[in-house]
Amino acid sequence: MKILKKIKVYSYTKEVVDKTLCDICGEPVRPYSTENPYEFNETLITHKHGERYPDSGYGKEIEVDICHICFQNTFLPWIRKFNQTKAEYTKWSEG
Repeated sequence: MKILKKIKVYSYTKEVVDKTLCDICGEPVRPYSTENPYEFNETLITHKHGERYPDSGYGKEIEVDICHICFQNTFLPWIRKFNQTKAEYTKWSEG
């Protein structure tokens, strides 16, 4: 769940995300570590549906906000009950 706040931008007011709460436990989602500026822990669960063309597109999407604790302790065990191949971690790197 995204908590919005209004900020004044020159002559108008716009809503921006103030904080994100986990849709399962309600705790704030903190994707970045407060101790280590290089460490992050983000979870992205999104479904998009629509049409894409070379110069445009349209559609709708739904996004689930979930903290890393609920992802580990609630979502993964739940999805593994239904997934024959089991959801497993893979390594990644950038650069």
